[in-house]
Amino acid sequence: MANEISCVINLCSVDINATNQIDFKTRQEQIEYFTKKITHSYYPCRYQPRTATVKVTDYVEEVRNSNYGFYSNTWNGKTKTYFFWIVNKNYMAAGVTEITIQIDVIQTWLFEMRFKPCMIERCHTDSDRIGDNTYPEDFELGDYISQSHQKVEELSGEVAYFLAVTDSSNPNGAVFGRTYAGYSVFYYSESSVAALTAHINRLCDEGKGDAIAYIFCFPKNLVKSDYTEGNGISTTQFINKIIKYAPNDVDYFRDGNSSHESYKPYNQKLYTYPYNFIALKNSSGSNVVLKIENFLDKDNIEFCLNGLITLQPTFMLSPCNYSGRGQSLEDSIEENGFGLCSWNNDNYANWYAQHQNSIQAQSLNAFMSFSANSTVNRNNYEQAQKAANANYFNSNVNSAIGLAGSVASANVLGAAGNVGGAIGAYNNRNVVKSGIETDLSNSELLNDTDYSNTMRSLMASVKDAQVQPNTCKGSTAPSGLDMAMGNATFWIDRMSIKPEYAKKIDMYFQMFGYQVNSLDNPKRLMTTREKWNYIKSVNCNCIGDIPTEDIAEIERIFNNGITFWHKEEYLYNYEQKNDII
Repeated sequence: MANEISCVINLCSVDINATNQIDFKTRQEQIEYFTKKITHSYYPCRYQPRTATVKVTDYVEEVRNSNYGFYSNTWNGKTKTYFFWIVNKNYMAAGVTEITIQIDVIQTWLFEMRFKPCMIERCHTDSDRIGDNTYPEDFELGDYISQSHQKVEELSGEVAYFLAVTDSSNPNGAVFGRTYAGYSVFYYSESSVAALTAHINRLCDEGKGDAIAYIFCFPKNLVKSDYTEGNGISTTQFINKIIKYAPNDVDYFRDGNSSHESYKPYNQKLYTYPYNFIALKNSSGSNVVLKIENFLDKDNIEFCLNGLITLQPTFMLSPCNYSGRGQSLEDSIEENGFGLCSWNNDNYANWYAQHQNSIQAQSLNAFMSFSANSTVNRNNYEQAQKAANANYFNSNVNSAIGLAGSVASANVLGAAGNVGGAIGAYNNRNVVKSGIETDLSNSELLNDTDYSNTMRSLMASVKDAQVQPNTCKGSTAPSGLDMAMGNATFWIDRMSIKPEYAKKIDMYFQMFGYQVNSLDNPKRLMTTREKWNYIKSVNCNCIGDIPTEDIAEIERIFNNGITFWHKEEYLYNYEQKNDII
C-alpha cells in the first residue's frame, strides 16, 4: 500500500540521562547503539502519535529494567525515529502495561538541530594552554603553600664594604647613578676587615675621623672583579643581571606537611592564577604576585636583578617578558637589607691630631717666656751687683781721701769720721747685695711657677681628652641579622593551593569545563574534546525543522547545562584525560 503505516516500539536499558548524552557521528551509528540496548521490541504496531503514554503487551514486571526506548513510524516510505525516556510504568490489564514517556529531544533531533550564536556560560574549551582560559571562577581556595623555593644566590655569600671619606687630600668625588657625591669611596672585602680598621685608625690619628661620611655593605658576588682592596673606585657600578627561574616538579600540587601527598591536574587552568602563581619575596616580608600566564615564555621564566653601589644600596628584581613588557618595573620588588655600618671614632687621637700644633706652640711659648724671664732676671741681678760694687768703691775712695786729708792736717776727729764712713759703706754694700740676691730668688720663683702652671694646664687638657670615651659613628640600627644569615636577598616562590583543593576544583573542571561567558555556537562546542564536552548556555537559540515545543525543550536543556559523551566507554569517567581535538 502506498500509504502503509507501521511502527516498531523498542524498550531499552541505557546509562545516559537527560543531561549526559552520547553524540553520534551518524544516524546509523545512533541506531546501532540503541539497538544493542533493546530489552523488548513490539512489532508490528500501529502508528504511534506523540503522546504521553505507550501501551505494550507485557506485564510491568517484565519491563521493570527498561528506562529508555524508541519507536520508529514508517509512513509513505519515510521513517522517523523518536527516542524517549520512560517516566513511569502502570499496570493496565493482564499482559498490558501503560508506559508514561517523555520525548528525548536531544537524541530525537540530534542531526536536525542547529544553533545561532549565543552566550556560553561554561564549556570545555577548544584550547587548554596555560593562559588561554583566565576568566575568574568562584571557588574556596584554602591556604596557599610553597611548591618551590628559589633563593637569589647573587645577594648571598661574602659581604663587601665601601668606605666613603671626605678627605681634602683626596678630594675626588663620584657620581652614583645620577647623583653627585663629594667623597672618595674605598673598597674592602669581608676578609680584609683588619685593613679597613687600619684605614679608619689612620684617619683618626691624622685628626680626620670626622671625614668618614659612612661605611656601607654590599654583596661581594656583585662587585666588579677589577676592584682591589683598599683602593678608591673611580666609577660606580650598575648591576644588571639575569636570574633564571628553575623550579622543580611544579606540575604537581604538593601538601606542605607531607611531600608524598601530591596531585597532578588534568586541566591547565589550575596552573594559572589564583590556583598557581609566582610570588617574589624579600627579607622585610614584602610580596609581589606574578601570574604565570602573563609570561611570554612560560617554560623559560627570567628575572632582571638591578642594583647600584651606593649608600644603603637598594636592589630590584623584575620579571622579564611579562605582561607585554621586556622588563616589567611595575611588578618589581626591592631589597635594602644591606645597611650602613658603624665604626669606632677615636676622639683622643682626633683631638690630639687636630690640636697638637697649638699644644706644641703653647709649650714652646711657655718655655721661651721662661727662658727670657730667666735671662732678664740674671741680667738685672748682674747689673744690680755692678751698681752695688760701684757704690761701695766710690764710698771707699771718698773715705780714703778724707782720711788722708785729716791726717795731713792733724785732724784726729776728721780722720776718725772717715774711718767710720768706710766701715758704713762696707755694711751698706752687704745689705744691698742681700737685697739683690733676694730679688733674683723671687723673680726666679715666679718665673718657675708661671712655667709650671702653663705646662700643667696643657697637660691637664691632654689628660681630659684622653679620658673622653670613643664615639660610635655611623648607623647603630640592628639591620644586619638578615645579612648575617644570608637572607638579605630575594626568593622566587611557586605558590599553589593544596592538593586537596586542587583535586576538587580539577574534578569540577572535568565535569563542567571553564567559566567563559563568551559568544559562541553551541554546536561547535559539542566536539572540541576527545571524550566529552559540557555546554551551558544563556538564551540558547536553536533552529531547524523541529517542532516548536521540542526547540523550547532543547534550549532549556542547553541553558541548564548538558554533557555530550563521544563514546559509551567514556561515560561518567572523569578521572581520565580529555584532550583537545
